[in-house]
Amino acid sequence: VFSGLRPGEKLYEELLAESDTTLPTPVPRLRIAQLGERLAPVGLGPQLADWLAGAPPPSAAAVRGWLSAAVPEFTSLPPPPMPPSPPPPQDFVR
Repeated sequence: VFSGLRPGEKLYEELLAESDTTLPTPVPRLRIAQLGERLAPVGLGPQLADWLAGAPPPSAAAVRGWLSAAVPEFTSLPPPPMPPSPPPPQDFVR
């Protein structure tokens, strides 16, 4: 039984943002990531601590607004439409 990585296999894949660049290597399809400078948004630590401590979760709109401000590449899709309500049972009396 073989267990573990083979030579050249990767443990995980990293996604790059538009501000990140890559450097070439001797292997044509392999690049080295050079990540752009990023700072955590001001107030992120206390806000996360509040959420983890059980504070009421923010609304979806608040999270989208925070992400838009914190991550320049973030774009928000409109929320999916609500599915129609099922009809009441045939023996339902109002």
